[in-house]
Amino acid sequence: EKKKNHKKKNFKFFKKSFSLSLLPKKLRIFFQYFIKVIEKGNQKEQNACLESLSDDSGLSSIIPYLIIYLNQIFSIKNQNIIKLKFGIKIIYALVWNNFYKIQPFVHQIFPILINCIVGKNISGEKEDEQILKYFSAKIIGFIFFRFGPSFAGLQSRLIFLFSKHLLNSLENVNDLLGPLLGLTSFGIKITELYVLPFLPLILEKIEKEFFSKKIESIDIKSLKNLLDFIINIITSYLIQKNLQNFSSNSLTFFSNFDLEKIYKLFPLIEHLKKKLKTF
Repeated sequence: EKKKNHKKKNFKFFKKSFSLSLLPKKLRIFFQYFIKVIEKGNQKEQNACLESLSDDSGLSSIIPYLIIYLNQIFSIKNQNIIKLKFGIKIIYALVWNNFYKIQPFVHQIFPILINCIVGKNISGEKEDEQILKYFSAKIIGFIFFRFGPSFAGLQSRLIFLFSKHLLNSLENVNDLLGPLLGLTSFGIKITELYVLPFLPLILEKIEKEFFSKKIESIDIKSLKNLLDFIINIITSYLIQKNLQNFSSNSLTFFSNFDLEKIYKLFPLIEHLKKKLKTF
């Protein structure tokens, strides 16, 4: 009889099992139901579970088990893009819930988010990949907004990582969106220091794509999305720049940047977008 009870308290997915015996019975049932909904549930059931995860105060005991689950679905070779997107929603729900002490698990969450932003092993439609990148970057920005002082050293390492990827991606403009999303997630100051100086070079590289490659090899949709995002980066920066005129606090990190260089980028971007329409 004891063996039967022990088996019921073991949970298995992806051919691996771990014990749920430390969880109270109600939480064990919820966790098993939650994973079942992720695997086979409909959207209404999934949304209800995510809502519970983001609002309820009594589910913190299942966080370690969810982290194990998330690491497994993001580490397997044949990834299900729908499951990956739901995995990112789980992370967002965990981070959003004010009742959870998520800080001890941040170092286990960040490798997942980083891989979604700049990783090479996510397979699926380009649009789905970009959604993963976008929401992963948003979650990183939100974590540092909430817990920034606790992870100052981690922030510096991530900025270095994304900057390195940005420089490496200059050889292939299709890989630029990820590091740009990663760097801009840290706010306007990091954008000014680590993104804006590279935008002229990035646009120059994009322009060269049209002349150095065959039409068939150019990812038109990805380039269009990249140009749209660059416009968003510049527009957001200029809005923040103008807002400082109405603020009593001086945002000194804006003061030494040459705005003329930024404004000159708009005609080039419009030129490139018109060029895209010809393909």
